[in-house]
Amino acid sequence: MQFKKWLSENESYVSYTALVLHPGERDKLIQHVQAMIPDGWDVKSDHMTTNLRSASEGPASDFIGQEAKVTAKAIGSNQKVMAVAVDSEVPSKNAVKHITIATAPGAQSQESNNLTDWNPMTPLTIRGIVKEVQQKSEPKKIKPYNPSLPAPNDPNKFMELMRGKPQNVIRIALKGKFPGITDDEINSIMS
Repeated sequence: MQFKKWLSENESYVSYTALVLHPGERDKLIQHVQAMIPDGWDVKSDHMTTNLRSASEGPASDFIGQEAKVTAKAIGSNQKVMAVAVDSEVPSKNAVKHITIATAPGAQSQESNNLTDWNPMTPLTIRGIVKEVQQKSEPKKIKPYNPSLPAPNDPNKFMELMRGKPQNVIRIALKGKFPGITDDEINSIMS
């Protein structure tokens, strides 16, 4: 059996495609709206999402690698998130093109998609580059032991239950469940 594909952690993947602001331009945007950001909120202000996943799945595939302008024209917020509505030649799948400015503790940036009340603001034009944003996968979480589901007595079937776990965790679990198992047998099961 091939379990290595389930064991890989920290693999990179394209999380989203966006117009990513240059660092200095991000700073300009933050300074422009700083007085309105609630204390204790997590400041974002770094990109305008065009679509989730790769550019080929969205409307901005022809813009990848190009510098583009975006003009902040209105600001909106609720108890979870603050964002600026923007104009840009770069297309987006979002109903309202926007840049998330900040999120309340525990809130997610995608809450900006739910904003409907936008107030005009002094316009600010800033620049960035359209690109695919890579992220690393999270390490797989270990599920807690559930005594109502007995573990199989076959090491290969036990290994199927362990897929996605780090190799060192699997080795320890196999040795605990099957005390007489050798390292060679474990290597054979895991390959």
